[in-house]
Amino acid sequence: MTVRKGYGTALLFWWFTGAFGGHRIYIQERMHYIFWYFFASCCTLGILPIVDVFFIRRLIDQKFEEDRQAAKRRELEEDRAIYKEVKEKIESGEKPWS
Repeated sequence: MTVRKGYGTALLFWWFTGAFGGHRIYIQERMHYIFWYFFASCCTLGILPIVDVFFIRRLIDQKFEEDRQAAKRRELEEDRAIYKEVKEKIESGEKPWS
């Protein structure tokens, strides 16, 4: 099941931990953002977190769509495995439901 991240929660993370990329960690769940985001924030003199607040909703939508597509792929792979198992049982003369 894919859970959509909350926009309000992401804004709170941005407000309190924006310079360290806390909102990006919340949305995308990647811990390596702490160093790189802080480094980029320092290099841009703090402008990056201010600009980033306008892209939070898009980041949430992108992450949700990626998670949804990954869940669909996993479900399809499970269905293919079940189909293959049933097909092998039928070909070997077994009853697939037993």
